[in-house]
Amino acid sequence: MVGMGSTRPKAIVLTWAPLPTTKLLTTAFLKSPLAADDGHQIHELNSTPDSSLKDILSSDGMLICAGSLARVAHLLGPNQKRFFDVTEDSFLFRTLVGESYPEYICHKSSDPWAVKLDWGGGRRKYVIKPNVGYSSIDTFIVNNAEEQEELRTLITPSDREFIIEEFIDGEFLCSDIVVDDKSILVTSVYKRHDYGIKETMQYHASELYRQHAQKFKTLVREVIAQHLPLPPDVRVMFNVEAKLGDDSILRIVEINPFRACGVAPLATSLIFNKNVFELAFAEKLDSEVSPPTNSDREIVVCLARKEGEKATDLLPPLLNNLREADGVGREAVELQVILEEKDKEVFEIHDGRIFELVKKRNVL
Repeated sequence: MVGMGSTRPKAIVLTWAPLPTTKLLTTAFLKSPLAADDGHQIHELNSTPDSSLKDILSSDGMLICAGSLARVAHLLGPNQKRFFDVTEDSFLFRTLVGESYPEYICHKSSDPWAVKLDWGGGRRKYVIKPNVGYSSIDTFIVNNAEEQEELRTLITPSDREFIIEEFIDGEFLCSDIVVDDKSILVTSVYKRHDYGIKETMQYHASELYRQHAQKFKTLVREVIAQHLPLPPDVRVMFNVEAKLGDDSILRIVEINPFRACGVAPLATSLIFNKNVFELAFAEKLDSEVSPPTNSDREIVVCLARKEGEKATDLLPPLLNNLREADGVGREAVELQVILEEKDKEVFEIHDGRIFELVKKRNVL
């Protein structure tokens, strides 16, 4: 596990102005012990940051970001950078954690359509993507050799290196996690839904946290802490994407930086009736996040990414699936607009909203 030294590290907070989490994040941070030292800094970003931030981020301080700030990952302080450089190199990351998943198939090649793959008689499929983290550009799922060959016309020729890795079947679960030398704090657990490759919807529920938070703690102890270079003397915040298979094994798909301060904990705070940002910034990470015992609240975050698509367009399939699972009808009540239309270029989201699901009736 990572270690927190006796001297509290300098904290640097980066925020995007239009995010609804910005005020919550900065308020909770300024109330926390991390803001007690004069060295802390808060920077509001309105566009892709330029290299001038390198001087600001040159120390081994704790970097806290609001939202998915992949654009600044290359500017990290040295201590955190070592950890996230490993997660950004998809093949190195998969090689390191591969000891925990010995059956997992992964290749690296600059000629991804030429690699001979074992399709398992039609039972296997593969993800082919550039060997860079924090981006889904030129990422494809292929189901057979014919689709693999078709990539010749879809991928622009370049000198890039590609990863060909087995597609992991199972329930797509994500978690925002904060780690220091003594504790692991799971601040959120949610189901991720995709229409294509990019994330389009998050489903948060108090029951999901009760069912799966401990699984993610175990994943940190038995896989991440064992195989990845978690930095000493720095509190680390990251998002884990994982698949829970029929065999009950939770397999890591990807680790992303700093989502612990994004929209997911905002939705989680609505479920738990407590500010999970404050828990993440506490002096000690010894408080368990737990929903009220009588809470069955459900929150959905919808991220419409296509031109002309609305967040409400994404809800019907989820509502149908939930009704089929438990026989209870639900209606979605809008709680918050996540992004204004003018900021879609920055976030690649045309319409983002948070909804509460209200159970209406038994339909069986």
